Amino acid sequence: MWEVPLVRQLNEVLLGVSSASESVDRWVWKDNNSEEFSIQFAYGFLIGEAKGGNQQMYESFWKIKVLPSAQITTWRVIENKIATRVNLERHCVAVKSNLCCLCEVLEESTSHLFFGCRVS
Repeated sequence: MWEVPLVRQLNEVLLGVSSASESVDRWVWKDNNSEEFSIQFAYGFLIGEAKGGNQQMYESFWKIKVLPSAQITTWRVIENKIATRVNLERHCVAVKSNLCCLCEVLEESTSHLFFGCRVS
């Protein structure tokens, strides 16, 4: 097999590698200055604090008394996080067609599906 010499060579190289630090590996939360996860920071991120943008809108939004599933779906629509055919294509997922699965006339984007499709 052609890869056997390559595997041996890789093993030789790796045997000579050592960590410069004796510290133990650990998880780091990169979006926080303290590098530690906190519920408070995650909540702040969800209400837009970390984005610096729509903080007031998100603060009000998360306080609305509706079913959590409806609230999360609405948040996903606002953030364009719905798995539409257009979004799937953007993330390199192969789809047969990016036309709306309901009307088959226009591209299936979040805005079309929730606000423009004559069938939905």
